[in-house]
Amino acid sequence: MLPDVSEIKVEIPSRRCSADAIVSTTHISNSISVSGELNGSSLEYSCLKEDGSAESFGRVEFHLLNFVEYWGKRIHPKQGADCHTWTGRIDFEFDKWHITLDQFPNISELLKEAKATSGFAITHIGILRRKDNNLFSSKEAKEILEYLYWLFSFVKGNRCGYILPKGLSYSGVPLWEEWGAQIVTPAAHITTWFAHLYPFQCFELAQGFFSLWKDPDKQSWIRLAVNLYALSNPVLHDDVALINAQTALELLSYVALVEESSTKTPEEFKKLKGACERFEELAKWCCIPLSIPASLSKLNGCFPSASGPEAITTIRNSIMHPTKANREKRQAHSIYVVYEAWQLSMHYIELAILKLMGYSGPYHNRITNPSAFYPDLVPWAIQPNE
Repeated sequence: MLPDVSEIKVEIPSRRCSADAIVSTTHISNSISVSGELNGSSLEYSCLKEDGSAESFGRVEFHLLNFVEYWGKRIHPKQGADCHTWTGRIDFEFDKWHITLDQFPNISELLKEAKATSGFAITHIGILRRKDNNLFSSKEAKEILEYLYWLFSFVKGNRCGYILPKGLSYSGVPLWEEWGAQIVTPAAHITTWFAHLYPFQCFELAQGFFSLWKDPDKQSWIRLAVNLYALSNPVLHDDVALINAQTALELLSYVALVEESSTKTPEEFKKLKGACERFEELAKWCCIPLSIPASLSKLNGCFPSASGPEAITTIRNSIMHPTKANREKRQAHSIYVVYEAWQLSMHYIELAILKLMGYSGPYHNRITNPSAFYPDLVPWAIQPNE
C-alpha cells in the first residue's frame, strides 16, 4: 500500500540534484506510477570542476511553448536529411548576447492542434550565446532567460515561456540543465502588435527592452506592464478585460509621463482630471490622434463627439462604479461597443510599451488592419513629438 502523501522530494542521484514536489495522482498496477508537479522550484544540474565550482559553457539551448509563427530566414536541414526547407529562423541581438530562434516546419499544425484543445506545443528551439563567443555561467544564463521570458511574452501577447534549457560546451557536451517551467498561457487565437511578416524589424525591440530591464526599478514596472497586457488580452473580450486594460494604462501613463519622459512632475500628474485626461496625455506622448478611429464604427456611434480616452473611461466607469445609473449605462452599450473600447485600450497599451522601449519600427495595428498582412509604422516614427 502506497503511503498517502501529498509532498515528496524528487532526487536524481546521477545529476546530484533534488527538488520538492506535490503528488497529484498515484496509480498502482504491475508497478507504481506517481505524477505531480514541482513545488515552486526547478531541478537544476551543473557539471562541477575539480575545485567544486560549476563549469561555464559556450551556449544555451532552450525550447519555447506556444510562440508566434513568423516569416524568417530559410532553414536548410543538414546534408543527408530531408531536403525540405522552411522560412523559420530569426537572429537578434541585445547588449552582449545573440539569439537564434528556429520555428519547427510544422508549426501551423502544432499551433492549430494546441489551440483546439487549449493546450501546449513546443513550437521553437532557441540558442543563446555571447556575441564574442566567450563562456558564461549558469547564473548569467538564468538572468538572460528570465529577460527573454518577458520579452517573448510581450511579443506573443500573453505569457510565453521557455523549457528545458541546457548549457552546452563548444563540442555539445551538456554542462548545465534545468527542469521546470514558468507560467504559460494555453494556446489560443490572440491578437498582438507583432508583425509576423517582419520579425527581424520587430525584434529590434530587444535592445531597448534590455536597456530598461537592466535597471531594477524599471524592471519592476516592465514585469507589471507586460503581465497586465497579457491579462488584458484574453480569448473572451469581456468587461474584466477592459478593466485590466485600463489598469495597465494607468500604470503606463504614470511611467511614461513622470518617470521616463519627465513630461509631468508627480504634482502635475496628480492635477490631471481623472483617467480620461491622463490617457489623453499618454496618447499625445505616443503621437496617437485623440479622436476615435473611423474603423471603430460602433464606438463612434455611441460617442460621436468624444475622444478615444473619454469613450473608454466612460464605459470603464459604468463597470467599475456599479450604481443603478451606471448599470443602466453599461446595459445600454452592446457587446460590440465594449469590444471596440477594449480594442482601442489595447492599441494604446501596445503603442505605449513600444515607445517606452525606444522602438520605431513596424507593428500590427489591431484597429485599422485586423488581417495583420500589412504592418503600420509606429506613429512617433511618422510624426515625432515636437
